[in-house]
Amino acid sequence: MTGTVSSEARGGGATLPGVAGMDIGRNGNGTVTVRNGARIEVKADIKGDGSPAISLGRDAASSGRLTITGAGSTVLISAQSVLPGGGPGEAFNPFMRVGRDGIGELTITQGGKLLMDGQAVATVTDQRYTTLFIGGTGSTTPGGKGFATVSGAGSEIRLTGVDTNIAVGFGPQASGNLTIADQGKVSAIGLSVGAAGGTGVLKMDNSLMQLSGQETGGTLTGAYLTLGNGGGIAVASMANGSVININNTGSEGAGVYLGGGAVRPGGDGSLTMSGGSQINIQAAPGLGVLRVG
Repeated sequence: MTGTVSSEARGGGATLPGVAGMDIGRNGNGTVTVRNGARIEVKADIKGDGSPAISLGRDAASSGRLTITGAGSTVLISAQSVLPGGGPGEAFNPFMRVGRDGIGELTITQGGKLLMDGQAVATVTDQRYTTLFIGGTGSTTPGGKGFATVSGAGSEIRLTGVDTNIAVGFGPQASGNLTIADQGKVSAIGLSVGAAGGTGVLKMDNSLMQLSGQETGGTLTGAYLTLGNGGGIAVASMANGSVININNTGSEGAGVYLGGGAVRPGGDGSLTMSGGSQINIQAAPGLGVLRVG
């Protein structure tokens, strides 16, 4: 079974550019399960007035749960470029909010996959981020509570394309929790835990995180793991041979930042590693960073 939400909104006999979107739990409670090789796609291949998106627990009194389980079971959120070279007329890349204002829960097990692919072109002046928020939605907007679990061989959250990042507990009052276990995998350019006044928890147990590349718009950040920045609080743990690879051979380097970062200084971050777990930083000479405080 495949379900597709396209970037055309129809009404009154006309076809108008809109936003491909899916809300699970908006002014209420919602649950969606994708299993037995089923697939949901939220796609934008024309320019709408916003990003293709999925929200779990969109409003303050809401809760939303999305479960993706079993080999071949997939949720895809994607956007295509409509303007070579980018600019104001370019399409917008996808985002997902797990607990925007309410409570959101994302569970990926037994080989299920969440794929986010943003192909809209980003420039310094016209940013086009591809973002997964787990708890919260913005640096100045009070956020909700988000919980995400990726567990089991083949289970994966994978962000590809332009300026990919994951934020766990992002924004004032927001809280987020990301658990990666039993050979689960998460990949993007960067991961921020406990940012802009939010609180975040990262727990890895026999799992893999791959952070690689660098941004082409916005702050042009290289590959990064940031724990506690902009007044945020982060607690992270890695156990049983968990691995974080942070790779970028470009000009912006690669690094781990505990307690503040260049974009959002200040914050509290802690990291505990055990059981042969490791962090590998690969960058051009002089551009690999491990910064504490």
